[in-house]
Amino acid sequence: MELNISKPDFIVLSKKEVELIHASSLEMLSEIGMRVEHEEMLRRLDALGADVNYHSQIVKFNQKLVEKHIDKMREDYKKRELQKTPFSKTIGVIVAGFATRIHDMDLNQIRKATKKDLEEATIIGDALDDVIQVNALFTPQDVPISSCDIHMWDVLLRRTSKPKKAPILNKTSAKPVFEMCSIVAGSEDEVRKKRMFHYNCFISSPLRVTKDALDIAFEVCKLGMPDVVVDSPMVVSGASGPITLAGTLTLSNAECLAGVVLTHALEREAFFGAGPVTMDMHLSL
Repeated sequence: MELNISKPDFIVLSKKEVELIHASSLEMLSEIGMRVEHEEMLRRLDALGADVNYHSQIVKFNQKLVEKHIDKMREDYKKRELQKTPFSKTIGVIVAGFATRIHDMDLNQIRKATKKDLEEATIIGDALDDVIQVNALFTPQDVPISSCDIHMWDVLLRRTSKPKKAPILNKTSAKPVFEMCSIVAGSEDEVRKKRMFHYNCFISSPLRVTKDALDIAFEVCKLGMPDVVVDSPMVVSGASGPITLAGTLTLSNAECLAGVVLTHALEREAFFGAGPVTMDMHLSL
């Protein structure tokens, strides 16, 4: 379905409110900073001009540094807009979730998801015309956790020819997944050219990037994959972030901005994206 993309005719936040949130995010990054639990990344951020405390692993980002990398992100975005992309004017359904449990309608109960569940969901997604991308709907619980991501990629590569996505959960999985994609694509260069997989190095709210996540990011970079992004903080209002909407947006924005700088430190193009959610304060869910 063709989509005519235009600006919305409603305003959620005023320009003044947006500017206030952004200014508060910059203040948060310069005064509080972010914990970056990776020696190589600390060295790279130091070289870019961030204020790095190697002992505490706290990195503070001054406003000039952040705005410099925002400008770079904008320029990269403009270049991408000039290139045709499969989803530029397409609206459709994306299968996704990485769920660990499933509502079994035959048994009428909730149980752990299996590799067979993932396989069946992927086959269905591949067959539906309106589904434009088939990501891993389930994280199978009947396989070893150390190779769970490899099993997810095994299913996607065998069961769908559509664009696909599954996580890389372990540093040791990056190379096997790359090799599997190479077999399907025909060569390692084709995997890179087709951008068959990418890695989202998730920010752990509040204001933290773990060593394990960055280890995987560096490993995927070594394989020459172009899409490695530090982003997608999922601030939980009332749990890992402030309960107020303004506070949640301020923290999410600060983490995204720091992610832009970290992504550029990996020598990759940055994207801006977050997925804040709310917690039910009565049920703690």
